[in-house]
Amino acid sequence: MELSEETNAILIADGNDPDIKRLFGEEMAVLETRQLFVTKAGRFGYAKRGVQPGDVVVVFNGAPIPHVLRRAQPEGDSQERWRFVNDAYVHDLMHFEADGIAVEVEDFVVI
Repeated sequence: MELSEETNAILIADGNDPDIKRLFGEEMAVLETRQLFVTKAGRFGYAKRGVQPGDVVVVFNGAPIPHVLRRAQPEGDSQERWRFVNDAYVHDLMHFEADGIAVEVEDFVVI
């Protein structure tokens, strides 16, 4: 199979291009207040600073983006409760991509 230069071309931008510099600068500014993480399933993501090991990534029914929850179990309470931490970007879970993944649906009590 011969690869066409036209359909498989890589766009190489000149590092001195002011539009590229501006766009890159805007994207880096967003990441400045974010924290990178990897889920136990190996998915890469980022959220506002403050996510911790043990937090969980959930996708609520009808939500286009994932959210991060943290267990908030008051002493002596048997019902599992969660606190909202943040929204997040998680690769392969954005814009309803999670709908195609076979996972168990769970109810969460968010306080």
